[in-house]
Amino acid sequence: MRSIETERLLLRNFSQNDDDAFFDLINNYNNSPMSKHDHEWPKNNLELLNILNWFCTLDDYLAVIVKNENKIIGTVNITKENTPNNNVYSQRPPPEVGA
Repeated sequence: MRSIETERLLLRNFSQNDDDAFFDLINNYNNSPMSKHDHEWPKNNLELLNILNWFCTLDDYLAVIVKNENKIIGTVNITKENTPNNNVYSQRPPPEVGA
């Protein structure tokens, strides 16, 4: 389990209880103008549930939560890369649906 906390935000592992908030987050994103510049997310809840279940098994995909609202406002991927100094982090895209 991974948790990072600031004064306003909490970054934590996803849980099964995040399903409604995760669906809302991704559906809102899919309907935003920014979605055309990114990897296409699934549009049905069964595929989104599969991604959420996968996120729940990992320590590198975290929910971003506004603490005073207890609301998920995004996701972040923190992955430690295999480098000589083991100090570099990068993003890794979510798995392809149906892969």
